[in-house]
Parts: sequence; C-alpha cells; structure tokens
Amino acid sequence: MELHFGQECVSFIKTLIAFCKNIILLRISCFLVLVFLIPGLLSGQELLKVANKQWRKALNEKDFTFDLEDYYFKKACLLSPKGEKELKAYEAFNNFFAMLKTQIGKVKKASTLHYVTDKNRNILEVGTLKSKLKNKFAYVTAWHNEDGKLKKEVHLIYPISDAFFTASKKGIFDSDIDQARNLWTEFSNSHMPSKLLKILYKKDAHYFNQGKLYRGFKEINPKYAYMSNQNWKINLYPDKVLQISETSALEIGHYVSNGKGHYILVWQRDEKGTWKVAFDFNF
Repeated sequence: MELHFGQECVSFIKTLIAFCKNIILLRISCFLVLVFLIPGLLSGQELLKVANKQWRKALNEKDFTFDLEDYYFKKACLLSPKGEKELKAYEAFNNFFAMLKTQIGKVKKASTLHYVTDKNRNILEVGTLKSKLKNKFAYVTAWHNEDGKLKKEVHLIYPISDAFFTASKKGIFDSDIDQARNLWTEFSNSHMPSKLLKILYKKDAHYFNQGKLYRGFKEINPKYAYMSNQNWKINLYPDKVLQISETSALEIGHYVSNGKGHYILVWQRDEKGTWKVAFDFNF
C-alpha cells in the first residue's frame, strides 16, 4: 500500500511539473505576441500615443543611451525652436536632440491638437509643448509607419506666445490663410507651377521630398513640373490650421488628385501682409 501511494505521489508531481512548464511556455508565447504582433494591430491613435510618450521621456532624461535612429528616419527634416536657419535634412540626430534638450528643457505637458492617418498608418500631427521653465512651443510632425513603429520624417518646432497658445485650443486663425490656400489650388490646377512659386512661396521656401530638402525657386520649380500636365488637378482640404504668431501658421490636411494623400504647409506672412508658403511636404 505504501509503495502504491508513493508511486501516485511521483506521478502527481510529474503531472504538476508538466503543467507548470506548459503555463510558463504559454506566458512566453503571450509575451512574444505582445512584443512582435501587437504593434502591427495598434490603431493610429495608440501608435501615436506610444511614440510621443517615448520621445518625451527621452527628452526629459538627463542622459540618453538609446539609438535615436529608432525614432527618426535616416534622413529627416528637422527644425529647432531657433528658427528656419536651422532647417535642413539631418542625419546626425543625436546633435539635433541635444540641441532640443538645451533649447526646450524638460517637457511638463504635451498636447496633440489634431492628427490625421493615411491607409498605411502614416500620421501627420500638430500639437503644443509646455516646458517646466514655462516656455511654450508648437510643433508639426510627419510620422512614418515602419512595420508598426512610428518614426519622425518631419519634425518642426516653433516658439508660440501665450495668446496664440490659448487661441490654438479654440482653433482660431487668420481666414486669409484659406484664401491663400484657394489661390494655391487655382494656380496648380491652371498648370502654372512657376507662377505659383513666385506669388505664393517665400524666396527661401523649402520643399522636403523623399529625404531631400529643396530650397528656393530654382530647386523647387523642377520638382513641381508635374503640375504642367494638362490632366493635372488637385484639391486641398485642411484638417487643422494652427496659427502660432501674427506671421506664422502650421497646417496639416489631405489632398485629392490622381490619388489621395496628406500634406504639411507652413505659412508665413510677409511684410505686405500676404500669406506665403515657407515649407511644403506630403505623403
């Protein structure tokens, strides 16, 4: 009887061990699913929330040891709060990030005011930042979805005054920007890219396309040659306009032409009061 009881105990222990092994394997399998599969299933909003949280955490850390190329495209168009003179296609992300840490400091609060997502879950976003030093900034970002991970392809950051910081939440902006956009569409659909550039673009305007930054009329004009095609037609639909000063505004929207896509326009008002394009990007 005692021998039989001992055999039952051994059998029970073996069964228990096997059961525990299965539980451990199941947990490992679930973990791998979370790590490798779930990012591909997240919605655009969830992806954006995760990406922004990671970026802000890195900005607030005293030292950062991770590779910033995990967060920025190999060739991204970046602009620090110092202004347009800093605008260029960067590969040295660590230098740019170190510059941001100096200029912004630690972020106390960040708000996504609006975002749009395309069919590939690429995202355009406009928002505001408030530092612990009480400085305020506005930003526009183009996030490129790479296998479920968002990377910044465009990242432009500007100072914003208290008055416009408050107005931004209410969606208040100069209605003349709408007129400038309508004129942009009219010139484009009239197959006059040269006239479009001369009248509605700043002399030092930038166009960022496929990892390369084009500056001024001579460089941008050849890239707009497709507008000369008599079959060309486009309509722009703004999703969010964020005016950040008396003379600057950030716009994200979507367009419909032979296909569909999304765009960023940075508007600046010249000394005559005319709103002109300072920066152009689309995907």
